[in-house]
Amino acid sequence: MRSMAIEASLEALAVRRDTIDDEVGGGVLTAEILEECGRVDQLIKEGPVRHPDTDPLNSADGNDGLIFGLLSDLVHPSHKKYYQAIRAAIGRQHLEAVVDTELPARLLSKEDIPTNSGLRRAEDCVKAANHVPSHLQGSNASRRSIIELIQKLHRWLLGKTVVADSLAQACSVLYHSGRRNLPAMPSGTKAVTLEGDKIAKIGNMSNGQGAFPGDSGDVWDAQNVDSIKAELAQKDEEIARIEEELRELTGTDGASNEAVGDDDDPMDAMLEMARVEMGSLEEIKRVAEEEVNRIEASIEASRGSLAELEMSLIREWKEALDNIEGEVCKVRQQRDTLRGKREALEADLDRVRTTLTSQESNLEELRRALEEIVDEEKAMEAELAATREAGEGAAEELEARVAEAGARREQAATRLHEAGQQSKGIVDRCNELKAAVTKEEHRLQQLRYRHMQL
Repeated sequence: MRSMAIEASLEALAVRRDTIDDEVGGGVLTAEILEECGRVDQLIKEGPVRHPDTDPLNSADGNDGLIFGLLSDLVHPSHKKYYQAIRAAIGRQHLEAVVDTELPARLLSKEDIPTNSGLRRAEDCVKAANHVPSHLQGSNASRRSIIELIQKLHRWLLGKTVVADSLAQACSVLYHSGRRNLPAMPSGTKAVTLEGDKIAKIGNMSNGQGAFPGDSGDVWDAQNVDSIKAELAQKDEEIARIEEELRELTGTDGASNEAVGDDDDPMDAMLEMARVEMGSLEEIKRVAEEEVNRIEASIEASRGSLAELEMSLIREWKEALDNIEGEVCKVRQQRDTLRGKREALEADLDRVRTTLTSQESNLEELRRALEEIVDEEKAMEAELAATREAGEGAAEELEARVAEAGARREQAATRLHEAGQQSKGIVDRCNELKAAVTKEEHRLQQLRYRHMQL
């Protein structure tokens, strides 16, 4: 008898679950569901709720994650595309954007967007709405409780909604957020449409495939996630198998009651063991789901750290290039300065050489004049010796002329000595200029070698 009661209760729960599925999934719209749809549509028309702090579905610190998007084109809360969009937004542990074409983009400002936190709380809310029948099995929850739960979820979504005019605008917001670090979208944010298409930061769409070309840096993590998802699928199959066995045991229990009577204690024990095993499998499934979420979060964190490392390497590379360019500019300036000095010294050397040539010409003229004076003096002495016998008057005149010639000779010798000293100074100056030019050429050669090294 007890097994028959269990079977009847299971059948009643199945009927109730199917009824709730039909009501929530849009198959049968009761008056209460339609009334709730009207209230949600009214909330959508009134616009987003600024800060629903009293909402029990919010996180404790009030900093929930965001679901960006428009809800104005939805027929009713149980619309299939609506749940698809929410699953796409939450299932990959991202803050996503559900975009459409109706409301104005007046909320894309810094003060209207809280920090990125509370994502797990949002996921719990969506799971509670998407799996209402399974959560209510074995409880005494009424249809009103289901409606209130969905209403709370929709209020939370409306309170955490940022509006974009169009898909192109959402792409633009994501693009500028990724390139300029604007506060409109947090790092790692992606977007989905109501069709489930993904939008990357640069505005490209993947047609619902999720990953983008070039994202091959987390192959091992992706394989690990796939293995855990396969394990989850296996656990789901085991749960389904246990439920099938439970149904078979329930049928066997009904047949044995006719033959044996009221002795159904072993069957109750088996049912209890099956329930315990189902509970343990559900716990294993929950742990595996948490592990999948943790691995996906670590993948996203690794992507963020890799992006930061790439940016730091780019900054260091640019700084090194700037330093090298600065050193090259300094070396070029020094080279130009030394070239200018060298040209000036070469010009001075040319002027000194010209002066030395003119001084040598003057010295040669002075030597010729001195030789002429000496020859004239010798001629006068000879004439004096010849005419000394002729008379004393002529001798005195000749002596005066000889004295005058001697004074002229002394003056010419003094000028010759001065010209020789000046020529010597010019020669010394030329040697100094040659040494300076050689030194500057050596420095210029060193700068050329350093420039080649840079």
